[in-house]
Amino acid sequence: MDTIINSSTNFLSNSAGQQLSDENAILTESGFKWREREGIKMLICSALEAAGFANAFSTRSGGVSPFPDGDLNLAGFDEDTLENITENRRRFLNLFEREYALATAFQVHGDYVKAASTRESALQT
Repeated sequence: MDTIINSSTNFLSNSAGQQLSDENAILTESGFKWREREGIKMLICSALEAAGFANAFSTRSGGVSPFPDGDLNLAGFDEDTLENITENRRRFLNLFEREYALATAFQVHGDYVKAASTRESALQT
């Protein structure tokens, strides 16, 4: 069962006395919401979800990686073990009600853009 983590309506004030909404309120105002399922906290884009797109931005909570403790490391390019990363990815994908593949991206500074219109073309390097 999902737990929706609602934004707080608390406001903070800066040194000039202006009210600043907290981070959760800013996310909510921007169309995002926190959701927690099976101990994994994720950020959902409400507009994408309303249009029928399964989406989630992962956080570090709810995984098996040791650094610092119980991290949900999905990256695969650091010193974590393949077993941990595989289990973390399984846990994350298990949050969805259908079978999906995980799309990961690596930031590269340059002007090359790859357009992928099929699963096969997306997997080509």
